[in-house]
Amino acid sequence: MIPLHFAAMSGYGGPSYVISFACGAALINMTLWILKYLFELYRLDGAVGKAYYALPSFHVREMWYLGGLSGLLWSMGNFASIVSVTFLGQGLGYSFSQLSMLISGLW
Repeated sequence: MIPLHFAAMSGYGGPSYVISFACGAALINMTLWILKYLFELYRLDGAVGKAYYALPSFHVREMWYLGGLSGLLWSMGNFASIVSVTFLGQGLGYSFSQLSMLISGLW
Protein backbone atom coordinates (compact mmCIF):
# COMPACT_ATOMS: atom_id res chain seq x y z
CA MET A 1 0.00 0.00 0.00
CA ILE A 2 3.02 2.31 0.10
CA PRO A 3 2.71 3.19 -3.64
CA LEU A 4 -0.79 4.46 -2.82
CA HIS A 5 0.82 7.03 -0.52
CA PHE A 6 3.05 8.33 -3.33
CA ALA A 7 0.21 8.20 -5.88
CA ALA A 8 -1.84 10.46 -3.60
CA MET A 9 0.85 13.12 -3.97
CA SER A 10 0.15 13.13 -7.73
CA GLY A 11 -3.60 13.35 -7.24
CA TYR A 12 -4.46 9.66 -7.51
CA GLY A 13 -6.12 7.83 -4.71
CA GLY A 14 -8.95 5.53 -3.78
CA PRO A 15 -10.90 4.05 -6.68
CA SER A 16 -8.78 5.77 -9.35
CA TYR A 17 -5.72 3.92 -7.98
CA VAL A 18 -7.34 0.52 -8.60
CA ILE A 19 -6.87 0.80 -12.39
CA SER A 20 -3.16 1.52 -11.95
CA PHE A 21 -2.81 -1.39 -9.55
CA ALA A 22 -4.65 -3.75 -11.93
CA CYS A 23 -2.47 -2.73 -14.91
CA GLY A 24 0.68 -3.27 -12.87
CA ALA A 25 -0.49 -6.67 -11.64
CA ALA A 26 -1.41 -7.78 -15.18
CA LEU A 27 1.95 -6.57 -16.54
CA ILE A 28 3.93 -8.42 -13.87
CA ASN A 29 1.84 -11.58 -14.38
CA MET A 30 2.48 -11.56 -18.15
CA THR A 31 6.18 -10.92 -17.57
CA LEU A 32 6.44 -13.89 -15.22
CA TRP A 33 4.68 -16.18 -17.73
CA ILE A 34 7.09 -15.07 -20.47
CA LEU A 35 10.07 -15.67 -18.18
CA LYS A 36 8.73 -19.12 -17.30
CA TYR A 37 8.34 -19.90 -21.03
CA LEU A 38 11.87 -18.69 -21.77
CA PHE A 39 13.21 -20.82 -18.92
CA GLU A 40 11.44 -23.89 -20.29
CA LEU A 41 12.73 -23.04 -23.76
CA TYR A 42 16.27 -22.89 -22.39
CA ARG A 43 15.82 -26.06 -20.34
CA LEU A 44 14.47 -28.01 -23.32
CA ASP A 45 17.23 -26.84 -25.71
CA GLY A 46 15.05 -24.57 -27.83
CA ALA A 47 12.15 -26.94 -28.50
CA VAL A 48 9.30 -24.42 -28.90
CA GLY A 49 6.44 -26.93 -28.79
CA LYS A 50 7.82 -28.81 -25.81
CA ALA A 51 8.42 -25.55 -23.94
CA TYR A 52 4.81 -24.52 -24.53
CA TYR A 53 3.44 -27.83 -23.28
CA ALA A 54 5.76 -27.70 -20.25
CA LEU A 55 3.88 -24.64 -18.99
CA PRO A 56 1.12 -25.28 -16.42
CA SER A 57 -2.36 -25.67 -17.88
CA PHE A 58 -4.98 -23.03 -17.14
CA HIS A 59 -7.82 -25.62 -16.86
CA VAL A 60 -10.27 -23.04 -18.19
CA ARG A 61 -13.21 -25.46 -18.64
CA GLU A 62 -13.02 -26.67 -15.07
CA MET A 63 -12.07 -23.41 -13.34
CA TRP A 64 -13.94 -20.63 -15.14
CA TYR A 65 -16.71 -20.34 -12.58
CA LEU A 66 -14.86 -20.91 -9.30
CA GLY A 67 -11.73 -19.14 -10.52
CA GLY A 68 -13.77 -16.17 -11.71
CA LEU A 69 -15.69 -16.06 -8.44
CA SER A 70 -12.52 -16.15 -6.35
CA GLY A 71 -10.96 -13.44 -8.52
CA LEU A 72 -14.06 -11.30 -8.12
CA LEU A 73 -14.03 -11.72 -4.33
CA TRP A 74 -10.31 -10.95 -4.18
CA SER A 75 -10.81 -7.84 -6.33
CA MET A 76 -13.63 -6.60 -4.12
CA GLY A 77 -11.49 -7.13 -1.02
CA ASN A 78 -8.54 -5.37 -2.65
CA PHE A 79 -10.76 -2.45 -3.64
CA ALA A 80 -12.13 -2.20 -0.09
CA SER A 81 -8.58 -2.33 1.27
CA ILE A 82 -7.47 0.54 -0.97
CA VAL A 83 -10.51 2.62 -0.05
CA SER A 84 -9.95 1.98 3.67
CA VAL A 85 -6.30 3.03 3.45
CA THR A 86 -7.31 6.14 1.49
CA PHE A 87 -9.82 7.29 4.09
CA LEU A 88 -8.33 5.94 7.34
CA GLY A 89 -4.61 6.27 6.59
CA GLN A 90 -1.78 3.76 6.41
CA GLY A 91 -1.68 2.85 10.09
CA LEU A 92 -5.35 2.25 10.75
CA GLY A 93 -6.66 1.34 7.28
CA TYR A 94 -3.97 -1.20 6.46
CA SER A 95 -4.23 -2.72 9.93
CA PHE A 96 -7.96 -3.25 9.47
CA SER A 97 -7.30 -4.75 6.03
CA GLN A 98 -4.92 -7.29 7.52
CA LEU A 99 -7.37 -8.40 10.20
CA SER A 100 -8.60 -11.05 7.76
CA MET A 101 -5.53 -13.14 8.58
CA LEU A 102 -6.30 -12.91 12.29
CA ILE A 103 -9.97 -13.82 11.75
CA SER A 104 -9.12 -16.79 9.53
CA GLY A 105 -6.49 -17.93 12.02
CA LEU A 106 -8.97 -17.80 14.88
CA TRP A 107 -11.59 -19.54 12.78
